[in-house]
Amino acid sequence: TNAFMKCVNDGINGNNGLNREHTIVWVTLPDINTSGVLLSKKSNLSDTERFEINSTASGSNYVYKVVVNDDDNDEILSTDTSRTTTVVMGYYLNNKSVHLFADGVHQNTTTNSSFDNDNWNFGTEKPIILGSKTDSSPTQPFKGQVQELIIFNSRLTDEQIIQVQNYLKHKYKI
Repeated sequence: TNAFMKCVNDGINGNNGLNREHTIVWVTLPDINTSGVLLSKKSNLSDTERFEINSTASGSNYVYKVVVNDDDNDEILSTDTSRTTTVVMGYYLNNKSVHLFADGVHQNTTTNSSFDNDNWNFGTEKPIILGSKTDSSPTQPFKGQVQELIIFNSRLTDEQIIQVQNYLKHKYKI
């Protein structure tokens, strides 16, 4: 193994929660005919998700969407292509852009020039929720299979996220 694949667990500390520039990678197969939220974190703003990863039914396929909101509710929405099989997905947030990856390939970069890229973070007031939206009464449950979910509390480079995704593709024979 190389130094990149060694685990260095600095944790997500209790001071500021998840860093604003972070990376999330997941291996899943959603049920084709359903829509649901894989991972979400509510903001302190009413009815606003700080970030959300959702799977949306699209005919006999599904589409992943990543939504990130800043402090004044400016949104970045990044959408993947239509899929039918297990996929290794991932994204990172950098400045005013969400970079979306699938199966070791950079899919797209979505930018919102109004997005605040100053010193805000994801906070500790609301938990990260796996498998639904909101924390008090879950809505939009995710239906499907989840093989692995990795949250990096920093932004990986394109090369690093591709390396992680290629490793997971090999691990799960995708």
